[in-house]
Amino acid sequence: MAIQKSLLEYLTAKNPDIDNREPADKKNTSRNSYFVPKQLIEWTEFSFQTLQAVYEGQLIEKAREKDTPLPDYPFCVPDVDCVVDCEPATVHIMTKWNHGIVTPALDAVRDTFHPCMWIPRPMKKDIKKGNGTKGKKSNSNAVSRRLKGADGGAMSSWPSHEATTGEMLPKDYKTYTKWDSRNAINQKMLHKDGTWRRGMSKKNNAMPIRQVYTYCVNFGCRYGCILSTGEAFIFRIRPRAPTNNLSPEGSSSDQIIRQQLIKDGLLEYVSIPWDNNNGGNPEDYKSLTVNLGLWFIHVLAGNHYRVGWEYPPLENEALLTKPPAATAEPVTPASEPRIQPRQSSKKRSRFFNNVSTPTKRRRSERLKDSPGYSVSFSTELPFQIESDHDSSNESTTDDTEQSSASDTEC
Repeated sequence: MAIQKSLLEYLTAKNPDIDNREPADKKNTSRNSYFVPKQLIEWTEFSFQTLQAVYEGQLIEKAREKDTPLPDYPFCVPDVDCVVDCEPATVHIMTKWNHGIVTPALDAVRDTFHPCMWIPRPMKKDIKKGNGTKGKKSNSNAVSRRLKGADGGAMSSWPSHEATTGEMLPKDYKTYTKWDSRNAINQKMLHKDGTWRRGMSKKNNAMPIRQVYTYCVNFGCRYGCILSTGEAFIFRIRPRAPTNNLSPEGSSSDQIIRQQLIKDGLLEYVSIPWDNNNGGNPEDYKSLTVNLGLWFIHVLAGNHYRVGWEYPPLENEALLTKPPAATAEPVTPASEPRIQPRQSSKKRSRFFNNVSTPTKRRRSERLKDSPGYSVSFSTELPFQIESDHDSSNESTTDDTEQSSASDTEC
């Protein structure tokens, strides 16, 4: 049934009360090959005040228009939809409730603000070794493991053109009782300037941030999200400072930025509590809610999503007249120029004679078919969710060292 109200009222309505239960296992997905942002600082610009100012006030003016035709709120059964103790249950309620509200609100502004769209795609089953057990994995698959994409994302969708398929806003979902950003961003984990304390980036609570940071780096996306039934953790990334080094021959600006993000990246974050809502008074409410924040970030990413060296003040972001092309495939180490180790003349000859071998093509095809390139999550259950497990050996080596290619899954 259709209803008529302002987008602002629609997006600031109270979220369902969630029965967040303790999971059997509180370990998060852990891979040593995930990239590590060097510094994390609060993203104060991402706020309701900026929403009011961006695009010369046109976006908030549209959001306040009364009598906008919208679908009714999704109906949630408390003891069926709102009991959450695992990631499939998290994905289920956020698909039903948050996606069910944010998507029609995005559709209502497509013609004027052309946001990227949160479009569900089925998740594919993770490929396991041999008989289905997770035997020892070789380093040749390290890139594939690290590039397994987020559970959700966003793609460009422009009414007058064919939709551009590709990642523009990586998302991942975590069970709130397993991961709360406050357990990752505190004085125990970080120095006062937001850099990691020694060994802390390898801890269980740091892994979700590293995970989605890696997705953003490899797809060249400036924005990302970690979503749970406790908060929306929304962030923006960039290199901390421009590089003074000469670029390798043949390297593009995007490749140089990616290298700097791996070595010296900055992550700016904001956490929006699940409980934020307008309290029945949307006209006077002036804070972000989970749904309003997600709507806002999809609009921003639809206009400018590529990672850069630096950005203008968020309130000065320009409204584009046409959408940018989305990145269909991530930039990976395999796609960049790199110096090969010294080899015998026989091996070098074989290497150069087989630069474009069928094996390389099959790897590319295998990456395309992996669950890493799903831009969103399935609306059907059961979900094939990656097991959330942590490495049992939490090293205390200095966090300025780069992540190795060896991964750990339990």
